[in-house]
Amino acid sequence: MVTVELPVVKTTEKVKGYYVVVVPLKKRAGKFSKPWDSPDEMNLEELLKEINRTSRALRLRRQAEPKAYITAYFKDLPGEFTLGDGQVYGDFQNRPLQNGQEYVFFVLAVLEISENTMYATSPYSDPVVSVDIDPQPIVDEEEGLMWVVGPVLAVIFIICIVIAILLFKRKRAESEARKGSLPNNKEQLSHHPNDPVELRRLNFQTPGSGVSGYPSNLHMPSMVSHPPIPIAELADHLERLKANDNLKFSQEYESIDPGQQFTWENSNLEVNKPKNRYANVIAYDHSRVLLSAIEGVPGSDYINANYIDGYRKQNAYIATQGSLPETFGDFWRMIWEQHTANIVMMTKLEERSRVKCDQYWPTRGTETYGLIQVSLLDTVELATYCVRTFALYKNGSSEKREVRQFQFTAWPDHGVPGAPHPVPGLPAAGEGL
Repeated sequence: MVTVELPVVKTTEKVKGYYVVVVPLKKRAGKFSKPWDSPDEMNLEELLKEINRTSRALRLRRQAEPKAYITAYFKDLPGEFTLGDGQVYGDFQNRPLQNGQEYVFFVLAVLEISENTMYATSPYSDPVVSVDIDPQPIVDEEEGLMWVVGPVLAVIFIICIVIAILLFKRKRAESEARKGSLPNNKEQLSHHPNDPVELRRLNFQTPGSGVSGYPSNLHMPSMVSHPPIPIAELADHLERLKANDNLKFSQEYESIDPGQQFTWENSNLEVNKPKNRYANVIAYDHSRVLLSAIEGVPGSDYINANYIDGYRKQNAYIATQGSLPETFGDFWRMIWEQHTANIVMMTKLEERSRVKCDQYWPTRGTETYGLIQVSLLDTVELATYCVRTFALYKNGSSEKREVRQFQFTAWPDHGVPGAPHPVPGLPAAGEGL
């Protein structure tokens, strides 16, 4: 048993009740690891089925599997809770923890937003472990499977070696032919030596090994290894990438280092952590948007937003997270200070029964967010997007500004639209946004 402090769910909505969810960590290569960075990345369908089951016996049988499970339900969330005491809380058994196994847990809140049941989640807790001698942690199913299919894998390995040799010979022939058709790095860098976006691309390089099949780029930074493609060569370049079942597309994608290469110290400051919707979605220090500091208010210059370069234009765009209620004022202050004319929102407020963005604009009339007063002037709802027009006023200023919001509603969570035709219509509605 382990007594823990339950994490808080960030929401301004009324809460019907709270489920405490325990996630056993799987052990790979001798270390425990989280299968997801945050509860929002989990597929909660199985847990939602657990909630809707009426048979307690079925619930207990499901909880015997080494997967995430609901261990308790509360109408009012207590500050502390003992995991693994064997008691029943709201028809859910708080089953004992396995000795030596590491766990994380989070709180799933049931919200009263509409007729449909909606949920919000807390962040993961720090790992906890039930310590005892002779630990028997949960082992990944794949580890046990390796002992069963070992001989089969050995045969497959030999076949793969033969295929790899054949592919290597083929790839070497292709790369020799491509050397003469692709411009080298020096030629690429001399195209626009004064272009601010090109200079930033070179100044902020990320480590990488280059694109496989481009020998002249090996052991060079990733961003140099992916130089801009001239328009005249784009069609041929795409055809080369699509050859052999999109082989070069895959190699180019794998060559990009997904690690966080820059510092994000401001995002990690205690005063700023509540302003981040997700703990693993942060703002890099070198490109973050700085708000004008408010005297006597620590962290008042911080918002989870970063500049993005456009075509030969530095800091052409700003990417920011879905707003939280406590960051509404910061969001509209950024819109005002950056003289933003258009907002493109690529998510709905709720997706897959989870809150993705809190509504930061008035449904009708006028609302005041910090120093900025926002009035809704017009709303046009179309099949795949919605266009809203706002009037903005700042306290102490007589200036009036108009801002348009384009909310694209056809982009699914963790996916892409089923067809490409709705996407071009969004910027067209913004007259070339």
